[in-house]
Amino acid sequence: MRPLFGIAIALLSLAIAVAAYAAAPGRAFYGFDQAGTARELALEQRFAALPSAQGAAASLRALTAYSRYDGSWGDGESANWMLERLTALGWQAHLAPFMAPLERPKRLELELLAPKRERFDLHESTGPGGPPAAGADAGVPFDYGSPDGNVRAPLIYANYGRPDDYGYLRHAGIDLRGAV
Repeated sequence: MRPLFGIAIALLSLAIAVAAYAAAPGRAFYGFDQAGTARELALEQRFAALPSAQGAAASLRALTAYSRYDGSWGDGESANWMLERLTALGWQAHLAPFMAPLERPKRLELELLAPKRERFDLHESTGPGGPPAAGADAGVPFDYGSPDGNVRAPLIYANYGRPDDYGYLRHAGIDLRGAV
């Protein structure tokens, strides 16, 4: 992820340098007159100054404060927050309601069969110190458009599911074939 960020910064720097060269006194951007070039440069400088780690963290906190299950109250709150942010940044923005198919499972269960039979509640919850637990509008986790079915397989905990997590399991002699 970090190398891509570095490439993005390098490309942005190159674009700004090219824009500065193209906008030298008496020189307009291709397709712009002098006034249009000045407006374009002002917009580019404004947008180049927007991204920050603090701003990204604040946006993440705001957008994850509520569950955003499609069509839920939290989904609406996220849309309203985004509208307010865009408007505050000078954009002309509005919310446009539209009808969209939203299929939800009638029943979704997770049951551990061994060593003892146990059913699990699949509604979103939170740990200590986390955001408030999601309301009933959070729904249950499911993969939209996936077919119905039953899966019976050994359950293996793989931490975050990163390559090194699977490497640790393989090194410990745990067979991952056919497991969930």
